[in-house]
Order: sequence, then structure tokens, then C-alpha cells
Amino acid sequence: MLVVMRPALPLLLLASLCWGQTTKSKQLFDRALAAQQHGDLDVAIADYRQVLKLEPGLAVARTNLAAALLQLGRFDEAADNYRLALKQQPGDAHIALLLGNCLVLRGTYDDAIQLLRPLEKSHPQDLDIAFVLGEALIHAEKLQEGLKLMQRVAPGRNDANAWMLAGMAQLKLGKYSEARDSLDRGLRLDPTISGAYTLSGIAKLRTGDEEGAKSAYRKATELDPNDFEASVRLGTLLRAEGDLEGARTYLGRALEINSHSLMARYQMAVTVMAAGDATQAATGFEAIIRDAPNLLKAHVQLAAIYYRLHRPEDGLRERQIVDNLLAEPQKQDRQLEGDPTLNTDVSAVSAAPSH
Repeated sequence: MLVVMRPALPLLLLASLCWGQTTKSKQLFDRALAAQQHGDLDVAIADYRQVLKLEPGLAVARTNLAAALLQLGRFDEAADNYRLALKQQPGDAHIALLLGNCLVLRGTYDDAIQLLRPLEKSHPQDLDIAFVLGEALIHAEKLQEGLKLMQRVAPGRNDANAWMLAGMAQLKLGKYSEARDSLDRGLRLDPTISGAYTLSGIAKLRTGDEEGAKSAYRKATELDPNDFEASVRLGTLLRAEGDLEGARTYLGRALEINSHSLMARYQMAVTVMAAGDATQAATGFEAIIRDAPNLLKAHVQLAAIYYRLHRPEDGLRERQIVDNLLAEPQKQDRQLEGDPTLNTDVSAVSAAPSH
């Protein structure tokens, strides 16, 4: 499922130094801070490192260096520096929170959870800690625990990102109506969150609002033409309702974004077949099977196409492969399963003549 993207937490930027710094280190620090505030991160990083050569124990310089590295997406270096700062200031909840935030952005959710769980227990009123821990838990598939935190954060500070993450957790838990409500609340607060309309489309479709889902997917692609999931989902819906030209437009866009996606390739081949081009559809399914030899649905479709093309021997071969895969389900490639809203179930094999 799509992952909601959100900005990093506000970064810790301190404008003054504690007593005891040398004049040179203070000048370097002030210059680094000014550069960081103006977005000149390379200069800021270089100057913070010079400060730390002079005063390696200066935690504020270490923390600001980590923040600058985080802004550049250099998550491993940022995490290392946050850890050093926390070692210099043990028990500092804010530095621990910033480290946890960095770990979430880096995708090391279990490390973030281990760090933040005890911190959240000792600071139960801190909604920033609850948010970052909840996000880590949701991404780590600890959905109930993460959702509980997000449902406290979202109304507590009227936070769009928290509502979005709550909605994502509810979708995964099968709480589709609740997910739709959470996602709608988040979108009312901030209609620009990356991925939010795509999640909203999924929730709407699963609560029976196909038109609402299509509208949400269209909005997602308008906001982000590179939204692969919105493109493939909208193309799939349009194909299912017979708008083959529209389906080819959006599935084609999805394939431009990710030409290796089996889902997008499969849906495009089904669309081509529905448009009556059996030869091109056969070529598409043959290419899919070369990459995923045990993909049952592709063999089912290809068997039907071969019979349509008057290639009974090839059709029989595909039917035998289908029978073998049905007899040994553990061998089946299930990459197209797991999301009923993509409508990949087919019954083409039942329409193929027996031999």
C-alpha cells in the first residue's frame, strides 16, 4: 500500500552558544547557523564540522549538523550524529525525538520504536513523540498500537498528517468507513499531502463509492503526475467500466513511471485484449510470464487468447500449466493478489474450450 509522505519534524536550530566556547568556534557556529537557515547546507555542514573539531563535546553543534545532513537526505550520517549528541546529553528528550524522527525517515522503524516507546511512556502528554512513535508503529505493521496514538495526536493538534496515517492504518485493518472519515478530515486540513488522494480513492472504492474513487485518483494524478499507484488504480477502474481509451492513457502513464510493474503490465494487457487486439495482448502476457513463470492469472488469460487466435496447441499447453498451478497452489506467484480493489480476478479459463 501507498506510504504517506510527510515533512520532517521542525529542526532544532539554536542561535546562541553556551558559556565557554572560544571566539573562533562561536563565529563558526553563527556562520553555520546562518547558512543553514538560508538553505546553504553544504557550507553549514562544513562549518559545524570545524566547530566540532575545536569543541567535540558541543552537543548543539552536533545536533544542528545532524539536522543539516537530514535535510540533504543523508540519513545514516544524520542518525550517527544524533546518537553522538544524545550520548553527550543523555536523557535529552528532544534530541531523542529528533533521532527517532530520523530513524523513521530512514525506514528503520524497529530502531525508532525501541528508542521512542519508553520516551512516550515517560512523556505521555508530548504529542510530537506520540506522532513519531505512532508513525513508526504503523509502518512496522503494528497497526493497532500505532493507530491508537494517531487517534490521540490527530484531534489533539488538528494534524493532517496524523489523520492521513490513521486512515492508512484503518485501511490496512479493514476499517474502511473509519479510514474514509480520517482521510477526508486530513484532506480538509491539507489537500496537498503526497499520496493522500490515492489513499482516499482506495477508501472510497472499498465503501462502494466508485465515482468518488475515480475523482480522488484523478486529483492525485493532477497533483503528482508521477503517482504510480493512482495511475494504475484509475486505469484499472476505467478498464473495468469499459473506458478502454482512458484506461490505456492512465496505465500507459503508470508504465512510464515503472515499466517493470507486473500489475501495470497485466492491466494493460487485459485492456488491450478487451479492445480486441488479441495478438498484442498475447505478446504482453507472454512477456509477463517470462518474468513471472508461475503467475496463474497471466496463464489463464493467455490460454483464452490462444484459443481466440486459433492456436489450440498453445492454448492446451497453457491450460495444462493452469491445471498444474491449481493443483499446487504453493507454487503460484501471488504478486497480483492481495488488493481486491485492483480487480484482477478473471474467469477466462472457463471460457476456453476443453481438449
